[in-house]
Amino acid sequence: MLKKVHRCTKGQALAETALVLPILLLLICGILTFSLMIYVKMLVVLSSSQAAKVGSSIYNDTTLTLEQKEEKIRSTAYSFLSNGISGTDRTVTITTDGSAITVKVVYNYKLIFPLLGEIFKDKLVIPLEYQSTYLIQ
Repeated sequence: MLKKVHRCTKGQALAETALVLPILLLLICGILTFSLMIYVKMLVVLSSSQAAKVGSSIYNDTTLTLEQKEEKIRSTAYSFLSNGISGTDRTVTITTDGSAITVKVVYNYKLIFPLLGEIFKDKLVIPLEYQSTYLIQ
């Protein structure tokens, strides 16, 4: 009787692996996708903050035109964004109210998920945005 039970469990490990492996791979892909999204959000926050900091320091510079100042602010934001992000789905908006400068950075993050990406195509875009305000020096 014991020999019969032992023979019936011969493929048990393979069956359990076949059940657990897809769930485990889905969990790992989800963790990697979420951590990449957190990294991109960190870059958006950093680029907005640094661009506003540069803007606050050069805003009263009389040797530069308004267009040159805005170009320096945008190039600062884009340089921080290009450290780990590819693509052109990003915008930088600069506003001033006389005493403070506000820089808003928006990046449309496309989820890279093996199964859902093929099913939903363009619906897996999450806008990551951050707005920083610095007093003009």
